[in-house]
Parts: sequence; C-alpha cells; structure tokens
Amino acid sequence: MNSEPNSTSNHIRCLLNELNQLYRTRLNDEAGNENNNNDLLNAKIRLLERYVRDLLEQNEALVRTVDEMDGK
Repeated sequence: MNSEPNSTSNHIRCLLNELNQLYRTRLNDEAGNENNNNDLLNAKIRLLERYVRDLLEQNEALVRTVDEMDGK
C-alpha cells in the first residue's frame, strides 16, 4: 500500500492548521493594537474577509478533490 496519499493529506492538514493559526494570531494582534476603535474594527473586517476568501478556496479545492475521487 502506498503511503504517499497519507503523507500528502497530512501535509495539507498541517498547512491548513498553520493558516488558521496565522489568522488567529493576527486577530489577537489586532485586538492588542492601540488604534482607535473604528480603525481596529476595519482592520478586523479586512482580515476576516481574507480569511473567508481563503476558506472558500479551500472548500472549492475539497469539492474538486472529492469529484476527482468519485470519478476514479
């Protein structure tokens, strides 16, 4: 049995965990920022919008992968 898919899925899982941790860290950093409240909220909104776009791309990749696996 080939272990490559396992190592690939583990690698992808690690990358996704790192990406999620990066966003969590950035949100926490913004919370500690001393900018005025409006600037802080705008920065959080921009960060969350990027996070949602990344999650949508991840979901699209997951759907493509499942479709490819179903086609085999």
